[in-house]
Amino acid sequence: MYDDITKLIEDNIYFYRGRARGVYSVIKGSMTMEDILKASIEKFKISVKTKFKYNFMERMLKSYVEYLNEIGIIKLNIEDGFLKYTRASESLSGKVITNGELDEDKIAG
Repeated sequence: MYDDITKLIEDNIYFYRGRARGVYSVIKGSMTMEDILKASIEKFKISVKTKFKYNFMERMLKSYVEYLNEIGIIKLNIEDGFLKYTRASESLSGKVITNGELDEDKIAG
């Protein structure tokens, strides 16, 4: 039992922001959710051998992608009838984002 859960909350936020940075890092050009899923599975070296695991990964990834879209780090468009995600050219602060710059302050929005 924790008397003060502040440190635990901070650790969890740090962990999830790290995962969001990882998902952001795999987005190259214009990608479907399926493309991002495949790239994320490869990046994080996740073994997906069942339909259950695939569906689980898809649901988890969608949360991160929607979060990145919500804070303006990525954007979505329709291309040839498919929903595709791309890196936004600018962050919410107006600074162009490069691969190594997605830190906690920027990702927090």
